Amino acid sequence: MKYSIAASCLFLLLSTCPAYCEERLPAAPERHELESLARNHAYRLLESGRTVTLKDGVFSERGPDGIELSARLAGYAITELNGDGRPDLAAIIEHHVKGRPSEYEISVLYSSGVGFEQTAPVSLGEDITLNRLHTEEARLFMPKRIVVDYQTGSMPDSPAHPAYDKRRDFYLDGGALKDIASMQVVKKPALYLYPEKEMKIDVRLGPKGRIVRTIPAYPGKWSVTVEPGGCIDRRYRYLFYEAALSNPIAQPEEGWCVPKNELRSWMGSRLERLGLNRQEAKDFKAYWMKHLPASKFWIIRLIRPEVVEDQLGLHIQPAPQSLLRIILSFTPSEYLVKLAEPETPRFRRKGFTAVEWGGILGGTAKKDEVR
Repeated sequence: MKYSIAASCLFLLLSTCPAYCEERLPAAPERHELESLARNHAYRLLESGRTVTLKDGVFSERGPDGIELSARLAGYAITELNGDGRPDLAAIIEHHVKGRPSEYEISVLYSSGVGFEQTAPVSLGEDITLNRLHTEEARLFMPKRIVVDYQTGSMPDSPAHPAYDKRRDFYLDGGALKDIASMQVVKKPALYLYPEKEMKIDVRLGPKGRIVRTIPAYPGKWSVTVEPGGCIDRRYRYLFYEAALSNPIAQPEEGWCVPKNELRSWMGSRLERLGLNRQEAKDFKAYWMKHLPASKFWIIRLIRPEVVEDQLGLHIQPAPQSLLRIILSFTPSEYLVKLAEPETPRFRRKGFTAVEWGGILGGTAKKDEVR
């Protein structure tokens, strides 16, 4: 799926807050049509399981059970999200069943060949106060996002029941609206190629997700000329890409817990034992020592080869005789975690060899994970 950086946006929060827009607005006729769609669409609701058809932004009806349901359009943003060049619409619906708290849900009406389709709604919570709804453009590691800023908690705020500022970032993945927190990025996989003689090599990537960035450009595949020493097209030492996976990658239980002051020496000794040569290990260490944030400890796990192959498909033609793919997961921790070390079979280079390394930066380890 491609994300367009040159997109259009219109933001409206249906309250006393002023309108906010960061992007070029669509033409007036198109804008009015989309505003009408937002205010008069039939929205599926998550919590109640009902579909409500808004009229001028509101809905009220007593159901067969005699319970009254009311709903309103709390805010919407017009922006291009699915890469087809046509504006889509993100909408927040507040709905309320008498005697219960108000529920807030967000979904996207994305353009299709036959009109607009609604993603499954995502709950934002009960009795919240919306502050801002806007978009943020794609950047390194991140697709274009719909951002919701709101307050949750007791209103009005009080010392006993404080309100909290929250931010949720969402992106469109096919026909699904997903929280950016669920997206996992495999950062800087570097692919080295060592043929026995100069040859033309084709490389195709197949991640279960989206390719974020490549060097050189990747028009569906790389077709490169590689020298025996590994020089690619007389310019590159390795092929580089980053991938945003649709689902979190499976983590093994085994690994290492390394204090921050021992991380450099750990890499210096461990990477070559994992199979990297001196230059590959040097490149790995230079990148990750620069990009890992501060942490007392780092939990490092070696992603199993079968998981790497499943999540990061790779096709090289002609096929290498020896292939090594080292993907490490880094999780910061405030605590020492005792882990069993994984078995690391010795890698032997024979004939045409391909070597890949990369990493995943995870969230902070919880105290109950310490054992």
